Amino acid sequence: MVARSTRTALNFFPEAEAGCEAVPISYAEISCPCVANVSGCTSPLAVNYNSNATVDDGTCIFPDGCTNSTALNYSPNATNDDGSCIPNIRGCTASSAANYNSQATVNDGSCEFPVFGCTNTSEM
Repeated sequence: MVARSTRTALNFFPEAEAGCEAVPISYAEISCPCVANVSGCTSPLAVNYNSNATVDDGTCIFPDGCTNSTALNYSPNATNDDGSCIPNIRGCTASSAANYNSQATVNDGSCEFPVFGCTNTSEM
């Protein structure tokens, strides 16, 4: 067991006699300085994540965006839905097609284009 006796240290061990001391481990002896507490945001999902923080101080800021994974503008990093999601509507997106769907956001290959000219085979 590694003993540490600085009360504000992250690795404080109340049974330590005085100061940070090294305790032999089966394969080596190590020195063990006290580790100071570092306040900050400890959530890796937050935009202000502090990898050095050891104590979460409640200051984490989470990104806003579209959290619906089926939406066109889905943001995998967003944790707060801001209502900006654009629905994924399948249909014909070619405005020159006979079955054009102005609401469609993804072309599903269903477009039908008019064929102009004589289509009566007996007139050929």
